[in-house]
Amino acid sequence: MHETEQDRINEFNVMQRLSGIWHCTYEKLPEYYLADFYCERDFKVAWVEVRCRTNAKSFYPSVYIDIMKAKKLVEVAELTSTRIFFVVQWADECGFMELHRGALMGQPISYPKRNKPRSDGQKEVPVFELPIAEFKTLWSD
Repeated sequence: MHETEQDRINEFNVMQRLSGIWHCTYEKLPEYYLADFYCERDFKVAWVEVRCRTNAKSFYPSVYIDIMKAKKLVEVAELTSTRIFFVVQWADECGFMELHRGALMGQPISYPKRNKPRSDGQKEVPVFELPIAEFKTLWSD
């Protein structure tokens, strides 16, 4: 996925607010890295993947995450004995879901198609459809 400058600004805004709630420090990881941010609190590490959406949380019943990306994130968390959080900022609310093998097993999968090809040349891929109902609320706007 190719991030735009606005994507990075939106992600930093989420992390700035999140770091105050979770009392952690954070570093933006390079674009090629698996997660968006490395977070640390009391010598404990977590990986955070951030998505920012313009629609309301209730607009769609699920949010997608690339199956291979999710698999690799879970493997890194298992290898390093750390946690991975998938944080989504919708237009009206922000929530998170902890990603681990148990949370992903049995989730619906699909191969979403776009009406128009992506302008950045990225191809569609199989995804997990993570139910919005399984996200814990961080804040409402």
